[in-house]
Amino acid sequence: MKHFSIFIICVILSFGIIGCQNPEYILTSYEKKECFYGNAFQDYTDYFKYYYNAETINDYKNQANFKKVTSENINILQYYFSNFKDSVAVEQYFEEYDFDYQRQIKLDDYFLLIDKKGYSDFELYYVDMEKCILYYICRNT
Repeated sequence: MKHFSIFIICVILSFGIIGCQNPEYILTSYEKKECFYGNAFQDYTDYFKYYYNAETINDYKNQANFKKVTSENINILQYYFSNFKDSVAVEQYFEEYDFDYQRQIKLDDYFLLIDKKGYSDFELYYVDMEKCILYYICRNT
């Protein structure tokens, strides 16, 4: 019984460490990756940056799940990024959070929003075509 309890604890901890990342939407052709994790167990935020070159970033244009940023969806994206910035203000990686949503969200970039429970539980993949960076933010409460 003691071994089973230890096993269950390990499984629970491993799910907490994995965090939000859903790698099936991240193209593996990136050249560099930066990961910043919140330090909470159940309520957490993650912030990742995937760096691509000018050629490979264009592969996101052909991904069925990604949508083009338009004037119709730009406000909702800004709201998600604003909400996320407020929630990471208390995280140890706040200094590394450098996405300026008021200037960086542009028409013709691409995104994928997975909204689980509104602004408190979501994943947002944002492809900055000019900078060749995919920003991944995740919040789970």
